Amino acid sequence: LLPPEWFERLGVGSALVVPLVSNDRVVGTIGLDTASTRTWHQAQLDLAMTIAAQVALAVDNARHYRDARQHAAEVEAMAAIGETLTSTLDAQRVLEGIAESAISLIGAQRAIVFELDQEAACLRARAIRGVMVDLGFTLPVGRGAAGLAALRLEPTWTDDVIEHPLPGYDE
Repeated sequence: LLPPEWFERLGVGSALVVPLVSNDRVVGTIGLDTASTRTWHQAQLDLAMTIAAQVALAVDNARHYRDARQHAAEVEAMAAIGETLTSTLDAQRVLEGIAESAISLIGAQRAIVFELDQEAACLRARAIRGVMVDLGFTLPVGRGAAGLAALRLEPTWTDDVIEHPLPGYDE
């Protein structure tokens, strides 16, 4: 919980930490302490566990509610994409709408939608949001993360581009 020297600094004499368990999985802990040393009696442990179960249920319900709201927002955004796709024959507007929606749905900051130019064997930037790249920028298939994703027909990602650079940039 805390390093022992913190207990002394905070004036903690005794402590009780109870796991928050919902549906047989831990969702957190609740910590209780007193300034004096004491023995925690079984009735207090039982009460703390009952309280922890209620807190765990509340935490789990809040998560479910948050997930449901997120799902509803995703469904709404997907409906908006569908509306954009069917409301215009202007391919550029459709791609720009998809870039905007993808940023919103995924929680990203930037997006580039590339279109495959089969004759030139390259990807051409068609919709750009938040990136200093010119419309029409080309990337050979197989080069860069986007080119590699197109070549392999699978997503390419990393959780830390500095520590673990995206593949496809080797010379």
